[in-house]
Amino acid sequence: MRKKDTDSTIQEKLDAELLAACSHGKYSEIKRLLNDGANPNAVADDNWDSALTELILSSEYAYGRVHKAFWKTLDLMLERGCDVNLVLETADGHVNTALFSAQYTIPEVTAYLLDHGADPNVVDMVANWTVLDEVEFRQISIDDDWEEFQEYWNSNIRIQQTLLDHGAHRESTLACMEKSKHWRKVKRNVYNACWNLDARMLDMTLTGKGIQLPQKSLPFLVCETMETAAEFTQRFFVDDAAGYEKRLIETLEILRKHGCDLDKGGALYYAVRGGYVETTRYLLDIGVDPDKCDCGGCSSDVHGKQEFHPYTLADRVLAWRGRWKKETARFFLKTFPMKTKKSG
Repeated sequence: MRKKDTDSTIQEKLDAELLAACSHGKYSEIKRLLNDGANPNAVADDNWDSALTELILSSEYAYGRVHKAFWKTLDLMLERGCDVNLVLETADGHVNTALFSAQYTIPEVTAYLLDHGADPNVVDMVANWTVLDEVEFRQISIDDDWEEFQEYWNSNIRIQQTLLDHGAHRESTLACMEKSKHWRKVKRNVYNACWNLDARMLDMTLTGKGIQLPQKSLPFLVCETMETAAEFTQRFFVDDAAGYEKRLIETLEILRKHGCDLDKGGALYYAVRGGYVETTRYLLDIGVDPDKCDCGGCSSDVHGKQEFHPYTLADRVLAWRGRWKKETARFFLKTFPMKTKKSG
C-alpha cells in the first residue's frame, strides 16, 4: 500500500473516531484525537452531521441542562479550527448547520454559536426555510396538549428571541430583501418603512410622492408589516416588547389611511399569532371580520377523497395559547371562543 493511501486511511479512521467521540461528548477522547490530527470539521458519510453538530446534539438533556464538559469541549473544537458556518448538504439538497442543530438543545448553545459568528440566515432551499422559520414552525405544530410541552415552549421561545436579537430572518424576508435591491427607491422606502414600523416615514413617502399603491400590493404590505417587522425591530412577543404594539398599530393605520383593506393580508391572523392584544383590539374595533381570516387548515382522507378542513381563529388560539402569559391567553380564549354545536 502506498504511503498516500495509508495516510488517507489513517485520517479517515481518526475522523470517524472523532465523530463518534463528539456524539457522546467525550472531552478527553476528543482532545486526544484532535492532537493526533483528526479534522475538527470532519463530516459523516451521509453528509448530514459534522463533528460539531454531533457534539451539539450530545448536549441535549431534556432542554434543561448540558453535561459538565460540554462548554469546555465546544471551546476546544473552535480553538482547533472548527467552522461554525460549515454547511452540510445531502444528496437531496437539504442543508444542515451547527445552528440548525442547536435549536434542539438549550438556548445558550444557540447564543454561543451566534456570538462566535454563526450565520443565522443560511437557507435550506429544499425546505424553503431558515433556522428561524424552522423554530417558528415547530411552535405552531404543537397541538393543544401544549401543557405537556411547557419546558419545550420556554426553550423554543428563548431560541427564537435570541435569533431575532442577532438579525435572523425568515426565508421569505431574505427573498424580499434580495428583490428589493432591484426596486426603485420609492418602493424600497415603502417596504423598509413597513419592515421597521416607521409610520412617519411611511406616511411621508406615500403622501409626499403622491403614490397610488396598486390594490394587489396592499395585502403584501400588510403581510410584511405584521409578519416581518418583528425581524427588523428585534422584537416578537408583545409580552416582552414595550412600545412595539403602538408602532405596529400606527403603521397599520397609515396603510389603512392610504386605502389598505386590513381584512386582507392576514393582519388579524398575525396579530393573534404574535400575541398582540392591543393590535387585535384595534383590528376588531375598525371592523376587521374574524370570519374572513385565513387561518390555514389541514386535509384528511374521506372515502378516498382529500377534503380540506379550514381552521378558525378559535382553533388557532387553542393551539397557540402556550406561548402567551396567562392574561394574554385568557384574552384570546374569551375573544375567540369555540363555537358549540346546537343540540337538536
